[in-house]
Amino acid sequence: MAIHDRRPRGCVQIKIFHENVNARSEQTHAFDEALLVIDGVINPNLCGQVESIKACQVYTETADLPYAVTPGNHGSLVTIDR
Repeated sequence: MAIHDRRPRGCVQIKIFHENVNARSEQTHAFDEALLVIDGVINPNLCGQVESIKACQVYTETADLPYAVTPGNHGSLVTIDR
């Protein structure tokens, strides 16, 4: 039996960060990005609404959606994108 993978071929980037920042200006990504918080808490401001992503939670940032990093972020996270 042959296994056929119908997903598009491509690459992903996996990055590991340690956050301990006060704030960062608004930015966007060209592709969707998944955030996996390993420890601590990350507080992105998404279209004026601050989210709180805690350890062991995954959040997906939509491509081209502006967001900013708010004060109070600390911990480690993994990002996965193209």
